[in-house]
Amino acid sequence: MKNLLLAAAALLALVSPAFAIDPSPEAISNTYKSGKPVHVEDVQALMRQAEIWCYNEDSDTCDWAEIYLNVASGPEGVVYESTNAWNSDTDVSFVDKAQFDDKLLCEYGYDKVPSTRAVNRTDGSVIGGRALDALRAEVYANQSGNTDDCFDYLYLSYDAAAQTMALKQRQYVGGVIDPSREADITLHFNAADVAGLTQRP
Repeated sequence: MKNLLLAAAALLALVSPAFAIDPSPEAISNTYKSGKPVHVEDVQALMRQAEIWCYNEDSDTCDWAEIYLNVASGPEGVVYESTNAWNSDTDVSFVDKAQFDDKLLCEYGYDKVPSTRAVNRTDGSVIGGRALDALRAEVYANQSGNTDDCFDYLYLSYDAAAQTMALKQRQYVGGVIDPSREADITLHFNAADVAGLTQRP
């Protein structure tokens, strides 16, 4: 029996890192001063825990929003759904992928267009068929062509009462920060907040 318990303890010691619990948003907030870069491991924890990342939030609207579906540090990387207003009449959503290195999250040219879905902004009705196919062609035509965009994140603040955290995203193009592409992000940890956010046209 003693040998069995020792074997079980040894096995638990081997597998316990796989079951590590992410630090809470509040615990992460206590680690950083405003303006300091967030470590990759904490970015991953925030991606797993936040209900939605709202970019440049203003009066419950976002320039675009992201929901992280799968977050890993290995080759499988990060899978997320991004939503934005394509125009004043249409919202689009698509699934994209990226990967972490030691310090940055980098896109690698995953073809997100086939996953594109669309709805009418006025009534939420789904757009399909030829109209959706034509919209996907527009998305292809409007892609920038950059496949090496990378990002890191600066901690700004945490609001325990509102269950939100503010970060700043910095974008690197060709290894150099492009200040014109910086974005302020509000992370919402309350599921009820998701339904109240909309996209700005």
